[in-house]
Amino acid sequence: MLEALLDRRRFVAGFSTACSLAVVRGAFASVEHRTPLQQRVHSQLDLAVDAGLTKGAVMLAVQHGKVLALEAAGFADAATKTPMRTDAIFDIRSISKPFTVFATFLLIDEGKFALDDPLSKLLPEFANVKVQGQTQPTNVPITIRQMMMHSSGIAEDRPPELENITRTFDHTLAEDVALVAQQPLDFTPGTKWAYSSSGIAVLGRVIEVVSGQPYETFMKQRVFQPLEMHDSSFFTDKAKASRIPTMYNLEKGQLAKDVMDVTRPNQKYSAPEFGMFSTAEDLRHYCQMMLDRGSWKGRRILSARLVDEMSRPQMHTQLPKYEAGLGYAIYTGKSAEMSYAVTDGSYGANGASGCVIWMDPSLQLMRIYLTHYFLGDFREGNMVMNAAFPG
Repeated sequence: MLEALLDRRRFVAGFSTACSLAVVRGAFASVEHRTPLQQRVHSQLDLAVDAGLTKGAVMLAVQHGKVLALEAAGFADAATKTPMRTDAIFDIRSISKPFTVFATFLLIDEGKFALDDPLSKLLPEFANVKVQGQTQPTNVPITIRQMMMHSSGIAEDRPPELENITRTFDHTLAEDVALVAQQPLDFTPGTKWAYSSSGIAVLGRVIEVVSGQPYETFMKQRVFQPLEMHDSSFFTDKAKASRIPTMYNLEKGQLAKDVMDVTRPNQKYSAPEFGMFSTAEDLRHYCQMMLDRGSWKGRRILSARLVDEMSRPQMHTQLPKYEAGLGYAIYTGKSAEMSYAVTDGSYGANGASGCVIWMDPSLQLMRIYLTHYFLGDFREGNMVMNAAFPG
């Protein structure tokens, strides 16, 4: 949802308007054939790369099912000068979260459990959890809804054994959740909003237990295949690894190659909260299904009622002018830190690698910005997203 807004470093590099680098162009190779919106996106991507705000990026804007812009700039790997492709497969980090929430809703739609059921009904290890500082288990149960909207009390900080799980992937999902269940809650469930990656991991384990399938198998069969998301996965597709951009990290104000191997050798953890790979095109399919209230190419994927439930405000957050939806942040129209969220009821998610998806039902508009560096400040993403707004 908003991982990088809560855990980010300030990007101190200055922004230059000089276009001094030769950068790789995307879908529209000739300037004279670009629309004004395409040219704005193209130019803004160039500026972001030239200023060192990102090594490379892809921007896709679609309205009423029509592609308004699809552009790529910069490099997938700066050292080898590998061009960024519009079909690059990105590590989208916390944009994984709404997909896990969506998958949970598929089981709710089938009547396997209810949105406000207690978690302990499905995972008994959460039956006697304590709130931090209390000696007796809380008598307020964690519910499925609370995990989706980050009000469960499940700790924001992972147990020490999982401190490096976002890079090592060295526990199974079952092992991860067993350790989370042993932690005290940060607060009584339902009493406040506090971002919790582990809460979404627990939802992934619910999917495994209820469906009887590994999380990643369920996602492939029930989400990616029906939506024709052929390049999306939670484990690296080794045959497509060359399409995954190198990950960068902010070090002393500069982007440097991250030590993490993007192919995730020996991966055990499916990472429902941060582990998804995807492309602009695949994400377009998902976003269009959401804008069409649960239908994709005339096929019903999820009931419209439950899509509406995902994308309506549920609870105030600690973030200025945003409400918590179920898996999403929802713009309330007063003012906002993320300046591209300009319409009441628009909603979306971002991830710690700098990626953003944002949907606007009133305008039937989606914007998808994909890049590949950890914990920036989303400055260049805001600018490119604004450039992709029609009008």
